[in-house]
Amino acid sequence: KKIKEINVPITVDADSLLLTTEDSRNLYLVKKSLNRVYLLDKTLGTIVKTIKIPSTEGIVDVSLSPDETLYVLTKEEAEELELLYQKRRAYLEKG
Repeated sequence: KKIKEINVPITVDADSLLLTTEDSRNLYLVKKSLNRVYLLDKTLGTIVKTIKIPSTEGIVDVSLSPDETLYVLTKEEAEELELLYQKRRAYLEKG
């Protein structure tokens, strides 16, 4: 349910994610195209912090835990996971 509306200094587009928890003071705005996560103060709408994600190929997905730990999956990591999955599957099929 909508609790409050604020104006933020960054535009939100179709490639953006908005994350928060009920008790968090922050709103996490993920800009996948820029490889950045902006922490915005929920009350003021100001940028508290900017986190640059070190990825040359971009962000696939981000999740936020209740204790506000960010989990970021980049395209490079997703490709590595896919290769590991394929190797594991091939190993099991030989077995």
